Amino acid sequence: MSEDSAAAPLITIGMTCFNAADTIARAIKSAIAQNYPNIEIVIVDDYSTDESQKVIQEAIAQCANARLIAHPENRGVAAARNTIINNAKGEFIAFFDDDDVSLPERVAIQYARITSYEAGGSTNLLACWASGHKQYENGYDAPFQAIGSHPLIPVGRDVIEYQLYMGRNPDAFFGSGTPSCSLMIRASVFKEIGQYDVQMRRIEDTDFALRLASRGGHFIGCPEMLVIQSASVGADKSPEVGY
Repeated sequence: MSEDSAAAPLITIGMTCFNAADTIARAIKSAIAQNYPNIEIVIVDDYSTDESQKVIQEAIAQCANARLIAHPENRGVAAARNTIINNAKGEFIAFFDDDDVSLPERVAIQYARITSYEAGGSTNLLACWASGHKQYENGYDAPFQAIGSHPLIPVGRDVIEYQLYMGRNPDAFFGSGTPSCSLMIRASVFKEIGQYDVQMRRIEDTDFALRLASRGGHFIGCPEMLVIQSASVGADKSPEVGY
């Protein structure tokens, strides 16, 4: 282990997968390429029916700090995220999606943002999101800015009003909301707030954000463009499933 690795706390990169054989190799490549010196990669395959597991095994074959956990049945993304949480050894967890690419500096920048904010003495009950770009199949590119990536940090009830009642505190920056695909958080926050609700097939990240907000959590973000999201559609992302 290098001197830098010994000094840096372990961060778990967690990636859920379901039928992502066409995209997950590049997502894993971007996780392996992170320039933060002390990471582990935990990939949970939620009973894919395509070649995802084979692609994952090939992608991590030469990566000693990466491992695959395969669900014996399809349990949904919330359960897959919880499997990551329960198997993570890191002090922090950064979630990567199976069809997105994160820039090499993403983990390092989010770690620095969290620890800098905590050093200010505001709270340790917080979560951090990354800004980035959403890319569509037709070539359209839509930049997005992370919640709390400006000095106006949403805290507690700000997020409850925003998510449930469409109220926006003018003194808070809500940006692109609270998607887990760009989230980094201390593992200890899950012990205090609870994990993802496995009854939810979608919007489990919104539910978690509301529970964090109800405890007075702080919602911070990084202005740097660190994530390239693939905008996708499918039956599991329909408004009806979200409802």
